[in-house]
Amino acid sequence: MHIKKRYFFLLLLTLFFLDLGRLLDVTLPPEKSDIIVYLGGGLSERATKSLQLYKEGYANTGKIIYTGARRYFHTQHFGKPNRSTDKKGFFITHGLRPEQLIYYNASNTMKEIRFVKRYMLEHGLHSVLFVTDPPHSRRVKVLADSVAGYSQSGIRVVIVGSGVKWWNPSYYYLSKEGLVYALLEAIKISHNLLVYGVLEHYGLLAYAKAEFGPLYQQIKSSFLSMISRVWK
Repeated sequence: MHIKKRYFFLLLLTLFFLDLGRLLDVTLPPEKSDIIVYLGGGLSERATKSLQLYKEGYANTGKIIYTGARRYFHTQHFGKPNRSTDKKGFFITHGLRPEQLIYYNASNTMKEIRFVKRYMLEHGLHSVLFVTDPPHSRRVKVLADSVAGYSQSGIRVVIVGSGVKWWNPSYYYLSKEGLVYALLEAIKISHNLLVYGVLEHYGLLAYAKAEFGPLYQQIKSSFLSMISRVWK
């Protein structure tokens, strides 16, 4: 009986691994929305896709929110970025005016999601088109609807993939970029739900940081170091 349970668990784990790409990728074809949001992170594909959607008329307000760092990289190995481009300069070079660009310097996805919601409520907007890498889309959707309460506030969310060449939801594990990204996202979704959906929700986040913060940072540093070695 014990052996059968072990094989059953391994079967479930294998099925989860094989289907992880499809679970993470909830991107959709673009729909005309009030505003386009180019989420920080990633390489040049997010900026290029956001500009394409803007040029095709998908932003009713004629505006783009861009977040994260002020620059994006063109190519990057894990932890080793190369040539970069200023995000604002990229959009202005391609015809946008400064007043059509809204920038928010966020350090993580949850901060980005919350800023976008505040901006939309303050300006009476009801639909948003997020642009990000496909395996990041599930976390964006979970944080927007389950934690930040977009749907309860009457905000429609559509997430469009950036068009990265290394991603295939059915065979993500055949690409080193896809495999590492997917595994990290699976961990980050669980972590974000614990931090924002449980600890923060019940007022325990400050206590958890005080008690377990150093240990968490040590584990995180070791894990990222391991991933970096695998990448190389």
